[in-house]
Amino acid sequence: MLRYLFAFLSVCLSLYARTLEQKSVQLMAATVERNASVVEAVGDVVVYYGDTILTADRARYDTNRSILELFGNVELIKDMKYGVLSDYVTIDLKQEHDFFEKIFLVDFASELWLRGERGEREEEILQLKDALVSSCDVACPDWHIGFTSMAYNRKS
Repeated sequence: MLRYLFAFLSVCLSLYARTLEQKSVQLMAATVERNASVVEAVGDVVVYYGDTILTADRARYDTNRSILELFGNVELIKDMKYGVLSDYVTIDLKQEHDFFEKIFLVDFASELWLRGERGEREEEILQLKDALVSSCDVACPDWHIGFTSMAYNRKS
C-alpha cells in the first residue's frame, strides 16, 4: 500500500512540475473571437507570456501550432531586459523563434539600440537586416554603425 501511495505522489509531482514549466498565453483585447484552434484579438491587444508583455493593434494565436502573430504598433518587453517596437511580429512559442518587420530594439543593460528592416531571433541571437546600432540619442545620434546584416547576441 505504501508503494502505491509513493508511486501516486511521484506521478502527481511530475505532472505538477510539467505544468509549471509550460508557459501559458493570456490574451486580452477589446474583441476576442475563437474559431477552432485560432484566437483572433482586435483593439488594444495585450498578451502575457511568461516574462514577456506584448501590446498591439491586432493579434492572432494558433493554439495548435503555438504561433502568435501581432500586427500594428507592436510593443514587447521581455523580463525588463529589453524592449522592442515593431510593425509585425511572429513568435513561435515552441521553437523560441521570432520574426520582426521594422524592428527597433533597446537593450536596457548595455544601453544599445538597434534598428532594422527585418529581424529574426533564435534563442539569444538576433539577426537583423539593413540595420543600425548605436548608444546615442535615438533622434540625432552622434554615432551609429550601419550593416546590411548583423547578429546580436543578447547574452554577451
